[in-house]
Amino acid sequence: MDKNRELQELLGLHWHEYMWKDDDTIPGGGLFECGCGHKTHFQWSFKINPDYASDPRLVLREMMKREDWESFQEEVCIGVGEGGMWSWGFHADLILDTTGRLRDLAIEWLKEGK
Repeated sequence: MDKNRELQELLGLHWHEYMWKDDDTIPGGGLFECGCGHKTHFQWSFKINPDYASDPRLVLREMMKREDWESFQEEVCIGVGEGGMWSWGFHADLILDTTGRLRDLAIEWLKEGK
């Protein structure tokens, strides 16, 4: 499974997947529809799924919404990393990493049911 999708679902958020639905009553013969109910005729108006690897701030944004945010912050984020400068209680290399390291740590932490 795609790791971005895995985190999205562990967070209880919807992952958008569009399917073409044929419909003769619609001009053009159909539309794209997602399981969340979003419908569109145009692919460019799809709701975009987040890329938690390329922007670790998205991981932080979603984790901060959780009641167990402080536990995640203490157990996973503080002190993780090598070298670098500390920023907001986090190691800078963890926040700046674009390989998915923070995303993967969040997945592991959520799966453990902390």
